[in-house]
Amino acid sequence: MNLQQEHQDYCEVCQQGGEIILCDTCPRAYHLVCYDQYLEEPPEGFWSCPHCEQNGPPSRDEAAADATPGNMDTCRVCSERDFLLTCERCPSSYHAYCLSPPLKELPNEHEDWICPRCQCVEPKNRPEKLLSWRWIEYAYPEPLPEEDRLKEGENAVNIDDPERRKISFLKPQKEMKPRREREFFVKWKYMSYWHCEWIQELVLELHFTQTLRMYWRKMDPEVPPEVDDGSTEDMRTGRIDDKEKEDDPHNMEQKFYRYGIKPEWMQVHRIINHMAYEKNQYDYLVKWRELVYDQATWERDDFDIPGYEDAIFRYWVHRERMSGETMPKYILKRLNKRRAEQGLPPFEDEEKKRKKRENKPSTDIKKKYEAQPEYVNETGGNLHAYQMEGINWLRHCWSNGIDAILADEMGLGKTIQ
Repeated sequence: MNLQQEHQDYCEVCQQGGEIILCDTCPRAYHLVCYDQYLEEPPEGFWSCPHCEQNGPPSRDEAAADATPGNMDTCRVCSERDFLLTCERCPSSYHAYCLSPPLKELPNEHEDWICPRCQCVEPKNRPEKLLSWRWIEYAYPEPLPEEDRLKEGENAVNIDDPERRKISFLKPQKEMKPRREREFFVKWKYMSYWHCEWIQELVLELHFTQTLRMYWRKMDPEVPPEVDDGSTEDMRTGRIDDKEKEDDPHNMEQKFYRYGIKPEWMQVHRIINHMAYEKNQYDYLVKWRELVYDQATWERDDFDIPGYEDAIFRYWVHRERMSGETMPKYILKRLNKRRAEQGLPPFEDEEKKRKKRENKPSTDIKKKYEAQPEYVNETGGNLHAYQMEGINWLRHCWSNGIDAILADEMGLGKTIQ
């Protein structure tokens, strides 16, 4: 680690990273907006930066000196000089107190120090969309006492007292206002809305530049989107004030709904399939309410979602009844435990009774309905005569083992039948 110190990967004007354009005659780089605020597209073809246009291209010796790898002489965060930690993998430099969280101890000077940008790991999943963003405030440490601050003529190199020099790296020379950084609420591809999470802007800036750029084309980069639940939010801290909380054990309102996620999108509609990845451990393919089947997602069986376990039980009961597939023993055990809590008999006993009822139906399927059946009366609806005729014809076919489909080319109520 060095405590002070090709093309640079930061803008010559603002000293920040991001999407930059490179000079063809020197190592300098610029943000498009820092170069010319009215330009919408990068210059085409050979391009020289303002420095080269004013002073001419650098000489061979100057170019060689500029091309020598080195670190920024200002902090990437606050743009101040002195007492910088320099990255061993890129030109970035940072103050220890400008990191998140601030360092309380200096890195070992015999080991390489890696900056946050180089440590930023690319997520396993790709963003499907950015749902919202917010400002997060980070407070700086208390400044150095007056007696430990730099005196006239002093700098990071010529401080004699080792202890004073060390503490000067860890605390700012003056009072610093809290800084703000953006966080984004991300919906990941192939994952449900339950897995949406807040990530730092740095992750998007480094690994998903195009996604971030497209988002800023339609959103204000200074004012976060308003929440849509009628609450009062402090835009600087993200806190919600003066909102009465209803019974919400999962804190769904504050975590999800206020950022435009509909409650139905997080409710299990049905389970489509399963996949075993270990003994007695399954992933389930979940269809979510009001979302198309293309947006069904795989979820672990131990994922804490309201109604998820009930959907798992219904899925296995359906498979056993429809295809004869035996329910896994540990699922059966959990199901019987739930039924016992509800005062119901074990599932096996109920299945035996159900099969007996199927073998001895209480309704004579061959008997014609003279009036509409009770289960229709319970709905409050009334069947027309031709609809009753259709039902009786289907019952007749079924009782004689005849495959039948009721169809016509007119709107005669086939849905009801």
